[in-house]
Formats: sequence, C-alpha cells, structure tokens
Amino acid sequence: MVHAHRLPQTASSLAEIYRLVSQLALQPGAVLRLEHFQRLQTTLTKLVSDHLRNGTHDPREFIRVVTDCEQVHIVTFRENYDAMKAGGDYSKTGIVLIPWEAIAPETRLMLWKRVLRGKVSNAEAFRPSS
Repeated sequence: MVHAHRLPQTASSLAEIYRLVSQLALQPGAVLRLEHFQRLQTTLTKLVSDHLRNGTHDPREFIRVVTDCEQVHIVTFRENYDAMKAGGDYSKTGIVLIPWEAIAPETRLMLWKRVLRGKVSNAEAFRPSS
C-alpha cells in the first residue's frame, strides 16, 4: 500500500496492481487496461460532492480515498467497459479473475512489460525474475 508521506508526484504512478488478472487478458493480442475495481471516479465524485455540501475541508480524507481506490486489476478493454457499466459488479459481467501467482512466468513477463512497468507504483514487486 502507498503511504501518504510517500505519495508519488503523478496520479498515474499511484495505481497498484492487486494480484488479479482477467482470464481474457491472458489471450494473445488482447487489448489490456488497468481497471480501477473500487470505482475511483465514482467514489471521488461522491466524496467531493459530500465535502462541498457539508463544507468539509479535509485533504487527508481525499488522499486516503485516492490511495485506496488506486488498486487495479488487469482486464481487457471490453471488460473494463463492462465493469464500469455494471458499477463494478463482476458477477454481472462474467469477468473471471486469475491470481497473479497462477499465471505462467512468460505471460507474467509480458503483462509486466505491457501494462505494469512504469504504470503502477508497486510494479517492481511483480517483475518476473530473470
């Protein structure tokens, strides 16, 4: 987990992979996305609305929500869209998630190079050993 006192300079480097990859994302040629399964945009919109309505001025809560919601799964472009339309309810989308550890080493390397390296804050923890 990223700690507030060590937050990176850019929001894009805040995202953390959460050890799950969709089954379809493992297919050759799949168009991949990092899916914010905790509904980052929706959650932040609600938080800002609540803060404006209640006159709250607490940036720590904003940082906590951003940090918590920046966890991602690796999914396909279509699955990312389907998850968004279903409000993040994976049971409605048919998305099947596979644990990172169950993925073949050569596929983990491909995923690391294509969608993790330089895009998530904990990418090094997922770098396959050479």
